[in-house]
Parts: sequence; structure tokens; C-alpha cells
Amino acid sequence: MKRPRWACSSPRPWRAASAAALALGAALFVTVVRATDPPPSAAVVAPRQAQLIVSPQETPPAADDPRWRGVELAHSERARAVWYRVQFDADLRAAQGSWRVYLPYFNGGGRLWLNGAPAAAVAETSDEVRVRWERPMLLPLPDGALQSRGNELLLRVAAAHSSEYARLPRLVIGPQPVLQPMHDRRLFFVRTLPLVTVITGCVVGLLVLLIWWRRRQEVLYGLFGLAALLWALRTLTFVLDTLPPTLWEAWRVVYFACTGGFIVVMALFTLALAGWSRPWLTRTLFTYWALGPLAFIVGGEGLAARVWVAGLLPVGVGLAAVALAAAWRQRTAATVVIAFSVAAAALAGLHDYAMAWRLPVLAALAPDWLHHRIFLLHHGANLLLVVMGVLLAVRFVRSLDEVEQANRTLEARVRQRETEIAASYERIASLQADRAAAEERQRIMRDLHDGLGAQLFT
Repeated sequence: MKRPRWACSSPRPWRAASAAALALGAALFVTVVRATDPPPSAAVVAPRQAQLIVSPQETPPAADDPRWRGVELAHSERARAVWYRVQFDADLRAAQGSWRVYLPYFNGGGRLWLNGAPAAAVAETSDEVRVRWERPMLLPLPDGALQSRGNELLLRVAAAHSSEYARLPRLVIGPQPVLQPMHDRRLFFVRTLPLVTVITGCVVGLLVLLIWWRRRQEVLYGLFGLAALLWALRTLTFVLDTLPPTLWEAWRVVYFACTGGFIVVMALFTLALAGWSRPWLTRTLFTYWALGPLAFIVGGEGLAARVWVAGLLPVGVGLAAVALAAAWRQRTAATVVIAFSVAAAALAGLHDYAMAWRLPVLAALAPDWLHHRIFLLHHGANLLLVVMGVLLAVRFVRSLDEVEQANRTLEARVRQRETEIAASYERIASLQADRAAAEERQRIMRDLHDGLGAQLFT
């Protein structure tokens, strides 16, 4: 069987890109990890222990309530609302500026009390709004209520609308100038980058789809444009923190449609690029894609997010296997870069599924990482889209070079033909002149012959 060929598989333009992709992926991971670490400061308090009461009540429980029990942070409790009590000391002399509570995430919202005084409130799910806060929070503490010793922070933590668990991360307490950089770093990764992805994906996706619309035979451009647009819409989940109840259900349908659509379209893109497309496989992927929104409509968030999304994981793993097999067979820089980006996106998808459902395998492999609740798929998918976009750009530039080379070749042939035609015209003109001279000589000879004959006859 003929070995499949990847487009733009020449190693020359891809050697630097291969090293750049590896360096970019490593730098991105290191930066994300560093963004989760609390700053080294004597004024910063990072509690690791708390007490908990499962109760939906709106007012703080009594301090001597026997239901209080100790837990370790970060903590998740299967309940709609949970009360946490955190006790800490504050080194007010070493600190400058007002104090804040930094929460890496606060999915369902809630309220805070410091030493019995209301401190801050974040909107919870209600009849008027549905919430799912993915962005970090830097909530103020009342300066007058803060003490050097024996502070008590009470938090009412609600579950997000689409979750059965109330989650409290490892919070950090300290002066605002110290915690602000930590907050801004995480905000960049979980809000700013997704916002850039949404805008860039929509613009690039629509432009590439316009190119495909004018040139329908370029299937790869159509698949890439559709994948970029689907991923941009899916990334809105990190931007839309609150929605009205009338729009929430519709948005979740769109979310699952875009999630499955992106994976399926990228699978078709990679298969087409490798030359391994099969009609039956395409029909199977499209059928499973359609089951996602249907699963949410029929069974809700649990069926779609846990069961149907789990079925997408083998698709990603198979896609990575195809890319790795092509890289092993051809061993060019282009196939290596593609295989790396596809494998990174597949691993990021596996990581995010384990992180979202707190699977024991992730807790066993990286217990300290689990509490950060950082999702990596939108970074891995961005890297994959960049690699595929560069691939198509190289393909496009190469096509333009081939067209220009063909035009130059055609122009050279035309000039050669014009020179040959001009030489032919010159030869024809010379022959015509010789023929005219010969005809004139013959005419003169006939005149002389006729005149001399007439005189002799006379």
C-alpha cells in the first residue's frame, strides 16, 4: 500500500517550527504552574485546614454547632450549599494596603464574613440568573474587622448551576498589593487568553471559510475554518459567567455541539491531511457528534458531560495515534510537529476530564495539582490550531509560489514562441522578396523574348 503523504512535509520550513512548538508548549506549562503558586511573603496566609457544615441556611451557623467537622483544603462536598470556617492570624505590621481573600475559582458563588462582619458577596444561582464562575476572585476584607490574632473567616459556598458539588479551593489571605499579581496571572490564563481565542477564532474561521466558499475543492480550508469557529464558540464557556435562565439551556446545547464538533472536525482534518479518510468513519463521527446535544436535552448535564464527553476521549487518542504513526513512517519535521500538537491536545483533554470529575487516577498521580483546577484543553487546542494554521499558510504560500513559477515558465515559453514567430516572419518576408525578384526577372525575360520574336517575324 502506498504510504500516505502529509501536505507540506518538506523538512526545511518545519525544523524551526518543530523546536518552537516544543519550546512553546513547555514554556506555557511552566508558566501555568507558576501562576498557581502563592507569592512568598510573611504577610500572606494560606490555610490548609478548615471546618465544614453542610447546610443551605443563609445566616452563619453558631460557633458551637456540633455539626462542624474538619476538612483539608481544597475540598468538594456533594451539596447545594456548604459553610466553611477558616481560622487564621494576620501579621498586620508586615503588611501594607487593604487585605483581600484570593480564590482561584468560586464556581457557584457565595458570601464571606470576617469575625461576624459581612465582607463580600458573589452572585449565586437563583431564579433570575445561572452562574458558573471560572475566573479568580480577589475579595476585600473589612479593615476594621481584621485582627492580629484569632480571625475567623466564614464562607457560604454554593454549587454551580451545572454541578452537584460545592467547591472551596485553597484560598490565600493577604494584602492586596501582594496578591494582585497572582490574581492577574491566573486571570490572564482563564479569562484573557480565552477571550483572545474567541475573537481570533471567529475572525480567522470566517476568513478561511470564505476562502473555502470561493474554492470548494480546498476541503482542508473548509475543515480548518469550521474547527476554528467551533472552538471559538466553545471557549465562550470561560467568558460567560452568568446567564439568564432562558438562555442557559440553549447555551449548554451550543456548548456540547461545539465541543463534539471541534473534535470531530479536527479528526477529519487530520485524516484528510494524512490521506486516511474513510466514508464509514466520517459517518460514524458525525453520528456521535449529533448525540451530544441530544444527550443533554434528554439526560441533562450529567449524561452529556460525563458519559458522552467520555466517548470523545477515544476519538482524541485515536487521532493522536494516527498522527504519531504518520510521524513514525515519514519522520519529517512537519509530521513530528503535527503529532506533537495532536498528542498534546489529546492529553490535555484527558487531563481536563479527570480534573472536572476528580478521578482517582489524577488524585493518585498529582494530588497537589488537583486542587488548582486548571483546565489545559483550551491551551492545547490553541496550539493545535496554530500548528494547523501555519501548515495551511505554508501550503497556501507554496501554492502561490507554484502558480508564480508556472506563470514565469509560461511567460518564458511565450517569449520564446514570439521570437520563433518573429524569425519565421522574417524568413517568410525574405522568401517573398526572393520570389518577387524571380517573378520580375521572368516577366522581363518574357517581354524580351516576345519583343525579339516579333521583330524577327517582321
